[in-house]
Amino acid sequence: MVYLSLQVNDLGDIRFNRVKFSYPCQPILIIVNMLKLIIKTESGICCQYEINVGASGCGKSTIIQLLERFYDLFDHMNIKELNINSFRSHMSLLGQQPILCSMSIAENIQYELQNFTFDQIINTAKEANTHNFLQQL
Repeated sequence: MVYLSLQVNDLGDIRFNRVKFSYPCQPILIIVNMLKLIIKTESGICCQYEINVGASGCGKSTIIQLLERFYDLFDHMNIKELNINSFRSHMSLLGQQPILCSMSIAENIQYELQNFTFDQIINTAKEANTHNFLQQL
């Protein structure tokens, strides 16, 4: 038997089509119901999306957990066939309670990418919708 391990850049768009999800420990409580979501890709690189709409407990974190494959999904392709390391290497997550190191905000932004220029740090802050707030500090 041959197992195929697809790299993320081999995939097209990421689609949730009428996804219904309950946590295994509470199968009666439906967390995500009939979700339709399309994340378009450009040349195999996933565009940035923010899932930040809705009240606490409405399923935002659950959607991220589904995308990160904490729960196996099935559609036209068994998600278990994806190379999990490749899949997760194309994702990032900023949780509701960020962890900051004891250093400047700029150093926290560039923590993983030491070669970031100051302009890239500014652009990153703008993309995260924090630039105006940071200017007021």
